[in-house]
Amino acid sequence: GGEQGACSTNANASQVGLTFDNVLGGAREYLRYLLRASFAIAVEMLTYKAGDEILSSTPFVYVLGKEGRGLMCDYCFLESPSLKRCSACRYVSFCNKQCQKLAWPDHKVECAGLRKVSPNVPDSSVRYFCRLLVKLSNKNAWSEAEEVFGKQRCFTDLVSHVDSIKIDHPRYFKEFKRLWETSKIFLDDKYLPEPEVGLEIYGKMIINSYCICSDEHTPIGTGLYIGPSILDHSCSPNAHAVYEGHKLHLRAAKDINCSNVDGIRVSYIDVMAPRKVRQEELRSQYYFECKCVKCSDTVPDYVTEKSRALTASVKEKMKKIDMQAMQNTAILQQIHHWTEELLETEQLSETDYARIHALDLQAKCCLALEDYRGALPPYLARESIYRECYGPHSPVYGVLLYSIAKLFHVTVQLTEAMEYFEKAEAVLAVSHGRSHSLYKHLKFSYDHCKREVENPGKGKGITLKLQ
Repeated sequence: GGEQGACSTNANASQVGLTFDNVLGGAREYLRYLLRASFAIAVEMLTYKAGDEILSSTPFVYVLGKEGRGLMCDYCFLESPSLKRCSACRYVSFCNKQCQKLAWPDHKVECAGLRKVSPNVPDSSVRYFCRLLVKLSNKNAWSEAEEVFGKQRCFTDLVSHVDSIKIDHPRYFKEFKRLWETSKIFLDDKYLPEPEVGLEIYGKMIINSYCICSDEHTPIGTGLYIGPSILDHSCSPNAHAVYEGHKLHLRAAKDINCSNVDGIRVSYIDVMAPRKVRQEELRSQYYFECKCVKCSDTVPDYVTEKSRALTASVKEKMKKIDMQAMQNTAILQQIHHWTEELLETEQLSETDYARIHALDLQAKCCLALEDYRGALPPYLARESIYRECYGPHSPVYGVLLYSIAKLFHVTVQLTEAMEYFEKAEAVLAVSHGRSHSLYKHLKFSYDHCKREVENPGKGKGITLKLQ
């Protein structure tokens, strides 16, 4: 039968003037066409201009941190002057009945846990882990999918690095064990998986979570976003996340033209640090070594560090301010004086790691003391550093420019204020987009300043909110 079939095929081919080579050549050409077409489609799918929204995502699980407690709604993460506490646990707050109702599926079990351990309150990391355990006690949640770049992704797909965590003794025996033991007190047994599964959940949580930021790009909470967790790290990212409440918007920081998701990179850490510091943080937090351009030995390290001890002392003072000193004028003045002396006597290079943090510390002290003229020099001194470290379309850089504009405005230096409002507008239009609430606030402030320039002495006071 085989020979007969072959003879018949050859005869038919010769009748229409085809040879084996012609057929093979045509097949090759068609295959090349298909490959070119599929490649073109792939590239077209992943081509973005700077400022384009790449994707948006709502969190699988999230929690408001202590930074936002009492200021923001625990459900929508928006600020509200009239927050109402949950009448049962008296701990979480909502801006209205609708948010309370929408939050109930996630808060129901937590609410009972908070009442059980009252007056003690577990920290936000415990609440976050417990929310994840409760959600995943429903087996269907493991396969609850989110579409990202044309593919379905679910919690099961997330990387956990469990093997690395097991040999990372400080993380395994301190962090995980603390969370696990506290969860056993906080939750009923029916929500607790086997310890090995608990460790896997913990691993997926710490490796894949995003820090949720306010409009001013300060941390206010933590969220696990299934779709965006597919993205890998670079110290020179071409995309960044901004937030509207708890909703994540991933935006292109520069033009992107790539054939697959590997060509879209975000930063897992604060990239305004020396190479060695960045690499240590990535190894200890995420268990990998970065091979990006900025981590190459061939590229000079932009941020330098004269003394690790000096940097540590500045960061320690920053913690002190964040924890207790914002309302204590004497401590603020003391720390402000300390930073001034450090900046004058240490002879640090412009891009020294300790100096950058000292400028930030000095600015925070001035703002808390309402010395807005005094805050301008440490803000201005960081402008070129932020642009270089974070990129010209970074949210962090845009927020810095906006803060400088508001400082010039409130100190009635209107020409300079207009210049920086325009600079900030150009960045925020890309980093956040014109529909974002921060961009709208900027436009309002800019128009207000413009009216004052055009009608001297007739402007009303502005509300200053700076970071």
